[in-house]
Amino acid sequence: MSSAGRVGAAGRSALIAGGGPGGLAAALCLSRTGWDVTVLERGPGPDRTGAAIALQPNGLAVLDALGVAGRLVERGSGVPALVVYTPSGDVLQEISPPPFLGHHAAVVVRRSVLADVLTEAIAARPNVELRYDTAVLAADRHGRVKVVPAGSVASSHDGTIDDDMFEDDTFEDDRSGGATIDRIASGATSAGTGALEADLVVGADGVGSRVRRSGAFGPGPITSRYRYARWIIEGVVGQQPGECWSPGGLMGWADIGDGHSYWYASLGDPEVSAAVDEGDRDRFVRRWQTLVPFVADGIALLPDLDRVLVNEAPRVRCRRWVDGRVALLGDAAHAMAPNLGQGANSAFVDAAVLALAVREGPVTQGLDDYQRSRRRKVARVQRSADLLARVSHIEQPVVRRIRDRVVGAAAHPRLVAGQVRAAFQVDPAGLRSDLRAVLG
Repeated sequence: MSSAGRVGAAGRSALIAGGGPGGLAAALCLSRTGWDVTVLERGPGPDRTGAAIALQPNGLAVLDALGVAGRLVERGSGVPALVVYTPSGDVLQEISPPPFLGHHAAVVVRRSVLADVLTEAIAARPNVELRYDTAVLAADRHGRVKVVPAGSVASSHDGTIDDDMFEDDTFEDDRSGGATIDRIASGATSAGTGALEADLVVGADGVGSRVRRSGAFGPGPITSRYRYARWIIEGVVGQQPGECWSPGGLMGWADIGDGHSYWYASLGDPEVSAAVDEGDRDRFVRRWQTLVPFVADGIALLPDLDRVLVNEAPRVRCRRWVDGRVALLGDAAHAMAPNLGQGANSAFVDAAVLALAVREGPVTQGLDDYQRSRRRKVARVQRSADLLARVSHIEQPVVRRIRDRVVGAAAHPRLVAGQVRAAFQVDPAGLRSDLRAVLG
């Protein structure tokens, strides 16, 4: 292990583990409030994996303050309302939040487009360095991070680093004594084995976060009870975007603005799950057409199953998000069920609140403020998403009928407005204003 080299020693410096949407948003927010930022991404390039994402007003508020929302809106599709359907196609509940920035309730865009837009914004920042092919092994509360070339480590099936690769992910007791490394010009660079040091470390490295595992943050991931499939088809569904709560689980769809549609489905139904495991596309299609017949034509456009993204949706619960100079963000801190669509949107809010909290004063004090501002609000959203996941997967006919009556009765505009505000966690317009006021 080489001695720790201080990154961005001339000013306040930040190391961000993870170059996904949350990590890149944090890099943009921090860099525009005066920080020198290095993003460490274990992939060989921008993370363009995934199908699509629904950007809601709280996430759009941050992206708009950063000057990138317009490009995403142009390349995505507005959703006028969030609709829940019965298997017969009747509307069970319709949620129409007030439009934000002249947009609809949400903007659905390909994840690859989101990655490209954020990466382009990063490239325009002279005080941000993006290092690809760099795996973060551990971080300590003093702001030191262990890194190795990504190709030198093994990964598990979900892309996280296997635990048994590293018998020792701790740091030596002695400090580096001020050794520095020259700053590499902004852009995509690679890093070798060693330790880096900064005033602030942000763990935005996802569900399997090595930053979280090496710090005093708490329990970590909770196994998901559901698997999900996501895919994109060529063609637009005539039915208004939404999702159906069927006896076999949920299925949803939305236009993504380029003549294609984004689809997702849970895999709790035994026949659906078996079809995916066996690679039987036709069986998958037939079963879902039976469960959700009113969008049968769209289901028929399912691509080959090897082009369908299948994964679990584990939760992450932490007792704390901050340990010394290290803070967690996004899925590393609070991965949640996807049913409220607040995973990435919450990460964008994390990025903004974090940057505002550490803009001035001691870093550790700012991180405590960040944790106080975010952790309980996000925990409430996690619980709501968990509840919605269970409610949308009820199988027993009698219980489903009771659920539908209750959900329909709860669709009163005032009740819905309160639920939406709680899911957003912040006032989007207020957050955008606060962020704009301090961005350079």
